[in-house]
Amino acid sequence: MLEKTKSIIERLKRIENARENVDEAQVLADLKSNLDIPLQTLSATSESLNILLESGVGISLAIAKESAEVLESVQKVSEKFLADPKSTTLKVGRRWTSLVNKLEDFGGQYSSRLVVLWQSYFDEHLFSGLAPERQRAVLGMTLHNEEAIKEYEELWRRFIAFRGRLPSSKDEVSELQGISAALGMVEFEEDVPEEVMLFIDASRSGAPLSLVTEVVRTWLTENDLMDMYTVRARHH
Repeated sequence: MLEKTKSIIERLKRIENARENVDEAQVLADLKSNLDIPLQTLSATSESLNILLESGVGISLAIAKESAEVLESVQKVSEKFLADPKSTTLKVGRRWTSLVNKLEDFGGQYSSRLVVLWQSYFDEHLFSGLAPERQRAVLGMTLHNEEAIKEYEELWRRFIAFRGRLPSSKDEVSELQGISAALGMVEFEEDVPEEVMLFIDASRSGAPLSLVTEVVRTWLTENDLMDMYTVRARHH
């Protein structure tokens, strides 16, 4: 269909260039320009689909019925124009307007469906862990977790940016897959006792000695963190 529509444009261009009538040439140029955006959308979406398929992304886009209908319209207009290559041929009734509208609608649907399929693939086949803010909420912010969450946040920022747009190359698909794998390899200390989590969270603004329980002291000692905390008197 892309090729068929482009052929109309090329014929318009040749006739436009050959016309001695300046007004007719301008009308043909204006008609040709109506197809620029629809064709750009179709071409970009087709390229994106090819990139995904060549990268092994399992996506199936069912547009056979819609594309057949649009192709039929393109074919009819093309045949009319080939038989009588004048701007008036294209402008009979709503012939040209209808064709442009059909191409615009089809391009929009084609693109939207591919984005939805991509996002479904993204959610089902790539990293499915918690967003950083939710991950923070379930962690005790130990020194290890502080460093790990920073790495996690940076990877997540790069990772989630891909969900809102289609990859522009196979290299980008590979990059995304690498980021997804890296997120899964970030290790957090998730078995921190509740008493320790309370102490660590409170220590940011000054934890009372009552929170330094035997469990907390044992955990700090076992993790070689005892010297990371100091005692200061609170002045009233």
